[in-house]
Amino acid sequence: MRNPCTLVLSLSLTLLLGACTFVPLTPEGEQIKMESAQAVTGCERKGTTSVSTKHKLGFVPRSADIVTEELQSLARNDAAKLGGNTIVPETQELEGQQTFAVYQCRR
Repeated sequence: MRNPCTLVLSLSLTLLLGACTFVPLTPEGEQIKMESAQAVTGCERKGTTSVSTKHKLGFVPRSADIVTEELQSLARNDAAKLGGNTIVPETQELEGQQTFAVYQCRR
């Protein structure tokens, strides 16, 4: 039989970690903006990036805001590597996955 305190501690730790973000935004990624599709009509498309992060820790769902933040950070980091300076979501977030278009826009 498991100790009830151990079970409560494990569940609490899982919930706490579910609220943390684990994806750092690189200095290059910090320069990338997120825009709507209408805002990039005069920009050069550089490609796409498909990113993913954990949407659950075990059986516990992570915060939707944290998952969204991590996906955007990953996309911004990738956009910098692709030579872009702007990202546009192409799909909705689904189970910790999302696709973004990468553009180079005049600023």
